[in-house]
Amino acid sequence: MTRRPAKGTQLEAYTGSSWVAVAQIYELSGPSERKDVREITGPHHVAAGYRVYRETLRDGGDVTVGLHWDPGVHTLQAKLAGTGPQTWRITFPDSTVVAFSASVVFHEPSAPADGKLTLFATLKVSGTPSWS
Repeated sequence: MTRRPAKGTQLEAYTGSSWVAVAQIYELSGPSERKDVREITGPHHVAAGYRVYRETLRDGGDVTVGLHWDPGVHTLQAKLAGTGPQTWRITFPDSTVVAFSASVVFHEPSAPADGKLTLFATLKVSGTPSWS
């Protein structure tokens, strides 16, 4: 498997007329998609000694972001204050794009005495992420 650098990966928010990049990201992960399962073990399964599961709904997961924070730039703070999900996209260096609808559900600034101002945020994906 070829290792690919992450440098150049961008998280952008759609403003209704243009895409605005979230600046100074140093860590980005997600969307962490998953599929839920429900146990359906019945009396006829017990003899084998194993539980049986059926797939149920999928979850678009979360996108987490860590960035060097400039308190004067309010992109994520404004999204946290908004109501309802907004449109986002992540563009990877090889031009792969994942677009999704999400709400900022967690926003935590950090100001260590001997370090840099940072901000950690979580976006909760609503619906299906679209990969292209």
